[in-house]
Amino acid sequence: MIVGITGGIATGKSTVSQLFRKAGWQVIDADQVAHQVRDYNPQVRRALIERFGAQLFATGKLDTKLLGSMVFDDHQALADLNALLQPLIRQEIKRQVQAAVERPLVLEIQLLVEQHYQSLCDVVVVAATSKRRQLQRLVQRDHLNTHEAQSRIAAQLPLTAKIKQADWVIDNNSTYRKTVLQTAWLIDYLSQKKGV
Repeated sequence: MIVGITGGIATGKSTVSQLFRKAGWQVIDADQVAHQVRDYNPQVRRALIERFGAQLFATGKLDTKLLGSMVFDDHQALADLNALLQPLIRQEIKRQVQAAVERPLVLEIQLLVEQHYQSLCDVVVVAATSKRRQLQRLVQRDHLNTHEAQSRIAAQLPLTAKIKQADWVIDNNSTYRKTVLQTAWLIDYLSQKKGV
């Protein structure tokens, strides 16, 4: 069984996927895959410099905060970044899925709907929260000002559109304990349903 977990930025998808991991599921995190692609592929590094400038690597490592500030207010720049990275990310995710034949699997992918990963998943779960809570969490977590956080949220597919694609929604508006209870129930249900 493959469960796709998605949501908006700072809506709690990583919390949900970590609960699956604690229950024995293998988790493939698209953010980690993207990090590997950006940091260890010299062709990607050259393409990023060509498109966005050498200042991205002024310290020797990719300045992700600077890159974010360049793309989240510029739709064309974001489209260019996705065109560069997403095919390589998809290729690596598919490779890891094929290698993970022994146990149930979670794909934690923020762009699951946008990049059409549903075809790899048996079940799609969306971690959801209110816009106000999402903004508050993003500001606190990433140390952004309100405008920066709003730009990042606005650059994504609305959460309501992702919920329409979901088989289950985990409501992350309340306490961590409630998230744990909802997720534990879902893990138990899926495990019984598929004999995991």
